[in-house]
Formats: sequence, C-alpha cells, structure tokens
Amino acid sequence: MSSNIHFISAGAGSGKTYSLTQKLEKLLSGGDVTPAGVIATTFTKLAAGELKERVRGALIEAGQLGVANQMEQSLIGTVNGVCGEILRRFAFEAGMPPDQQVLDEAQGDLLFYQAMERALADNKPLIRQMNATCHRLQIINRQQQLNWRAEIKSIADAARANNQSAVEIRHLGNASADGLLAHFPNPVTRDLDVQLKNAIEQALEGIDTDTDGTKVTREYVSLITGIRAGLYKERATWPERLTLSKKMPGAKSKPHAEPIAVIAGDYAKHPKLHQDIRFFAESAFEIAADSLSAYQLLKTQKGLIDFVDQEQRLYQLLDH
Repeated sequence: MSSNIHFISAGAGSGKTYSLTQKLEKLLSGGDVTPAGVIATTFTKLAAGELKERVRGALIEAGQLGVANQMEQSLIGTVNGVCGEILRRFAFEAGMPPDQQVLDEAQGDLLFYQAMERALADNKPLIRQMNATCHRLQIINRQQQLNWRAEIKSIADAARANNQSAVEIRHLGNASADGLLAHFPNPVTRDLDVQLKNAIEQALEGIDTDTDGTKVTREYVSLITGIRAGLYKERATWPERLTLSKKMPGAKSKPHAEPIAVIAGDYAKHPKLHQDIRFFAESAFEIAADSLSAYQLLKTQKGLIDFVDQEQRLYQLLDH
C-alpha cells in the first residue's frame, strides 16, 4: 500500500478549517472512515472544538445524523491533548500510569527553575562566576536583570525538543564557543586593560571642563570615570568598551579621547572577552545538563509529566 503526504502552507483566514471540514465530511459520509478512526491536531483547544463542531454540522446537513452523533469518539485536539489521550488509552504499553498528572507550561517552567536551583545549590562559586561573566557580557532582560538562567532554560528546552539527553548536551558548550569565536579576530597578547586605564587617566588629566564645559564633554567625563572604576573592579562590560570606541567629547577635548577610542576599538581582540564567551557557553551547557537531570528526578518523585514528555513518550510508543 502506498500513500502520499501533501504539505499545504496557508495563512490565517485562508480556509484551512473549511477544507478539513469538507474532507472529513466526505470521508465520514462515504463510510471510508469512522469517527473513532479520526485523529486531527490543532494548535489550540478552541480550534479543536470548532473543527469538531463544524464537521458535526456538515454531517447533519448531509443527512448523516448517526455518524454526526458519533463524533465524540473522534480524537480531535491540540497536539499535546491528542498525545495525552493516546498515552492514556495505551498506558500499559507505554509503561505509564493511566492517571497521568500533566504539568501545564507555567507549572513546568516553575519546576524546571526549582530543579536548576537544586543543581546549583552546592556550587555557590559557579553562581558568582556566572553572575560576574553575564554582567560583563550584559546577558540581561528588559528589566536590566541578569538573565543567564533563562538562557540555560532555552538550551534545555531546545535539547528536549530535539530528543537530546543531558549526557548528549553536557559537552556541547565547547563547540558552541568555537563556532561563535570563529567570527572574532584572534586575541592580542598586549594588556588592553592596562592600556585603557592609562589612556583614561591621561584623558581625565587633560580634559578641562572649565575650558570645555559642553554637555557632551561633561557626559563623556562621567562615562570614562565610571568605566575606569569598573576596570579596576573587573566589572567593566564589553558593551561599555564598544561605546568608548565610538563616543567622543566636544571638539576641544577630542584629542584626549582619541587614544581611548583606538584601544577600546580592539575589544573584540581582548583575551578576556574570548574567555568570558567560552566560560559562559561551556558552563551554560553543563548547568543545562545538570538541570535536566534534576528536573526529570523531580517529576519522577512527584509523579508528573509535562507536554514534552507526552510527545516523547508517544514517539517512543509509536516506534515500538
């Protein structure tokens, strides 16, 4: 027996539901399939209910009242709803309890972050180092808060979506860093931090705000003063260095700022930037792996599954 699969790309309002309704009505009215043999997936529960009602209505209009009354036997729902129902029907074969407690997306997110904190609980130095590195890289959210935990969750989500285990992703950080740093110039051997500090000190000594009291010059002096403090505390961010490579004071003070711009312009060649990128990438994948393991353990202890579990367990069930 041969079969064909047709992929149809259609935007909102293009008649997808109408087409599916007509196709199902024709198949059901002709006796080619029974309502219990129909499986259809949608993106939302609302769309699933609409599709089922439209098919029922079309069957009634076609005089197929008996078939229309059997539409509750069809399996029409969201992807996860359909996966969950099939797993419940074949719970024994799937090696799962028939009464499955399924986490919704928000509950799953909360439990994953709890698992991440468990995975990090005994490694406070790593947390401090991640905070410092992500501050320098400015991995932050819209509220200007450090956002590395969300980045790690994104790695874990992508791994699960691609059916990758914690073991498989643990050491992918090195390749990730290699791929990114391949687009950067080779690091230099000279001490760019010392050079930048010296250039800022000289500029602060040379710029006279009494002679050049323009707003742009005052702002520039404030900027380099703050970055100088960050350099001494090793908290200066890489975006700040990029800003220094472009920002200038007023015309009278510009000659004092040009050496700063030249040195700051080499930020992409800074060995510490390369180190920060590599540390973040490698640590993020390792933490993601530990968090995935802790998340799975938490779900097992609580007798819970989430949407991804439903999809993966059904995939395994169909594969056997």
